[in-house]
Amino acid sequence: MKKFKKRHPLYYYFKNIADGIISTYSGMKLTFSYIFKKPETIEYPEQPILIPDGYRGVHTLDKTKCIVCKSCQRACPTSCITIESNGVGKNADLTKFEVDYTKCLFCGLCSEVCVLQVVKLSPTPPVVVTDKKDITISLL
Repeated sequence: MKKFKKRHPLYYYFKNIADGIISTYSGMKLTFSYIFKKPETIEYPEQPILIPDGYRGVHTLDKTKCIVCKSCQRACPTSCITIESNGVGKNADLTKFEVDYTKCLFCGLCSEVCVLQVVKLSPTPPVVVTDKKDITISLL
């Protein structure tokens, strides 16, 4: 086992001061480098948001193509999709298709498993509401 050399307490005192000065210098250097750069924030209501390709926003539904297979409901890991229908198979009539955005992860699994690509995630950002009851949205 290696023994450490015990140093004088003043050594550690001045070492801590030097470490503090060096870390303050490196932090201030980083801070001052951002003074001359263009700001990364935007004024949201006045300036539009640039949405990148592949952004997963709110759900869209093409109810004319939907065969009510409920694969999107089964694939959802949080069970945020609620589907109700009258009838079975090709004669099924879609009566309820709701998405609870308090649970939704926007993972896109529902749109991947949809056979006919009826359910898709649009590039529209999620809705903003003031009441929790209003966040469950019907897509019919």
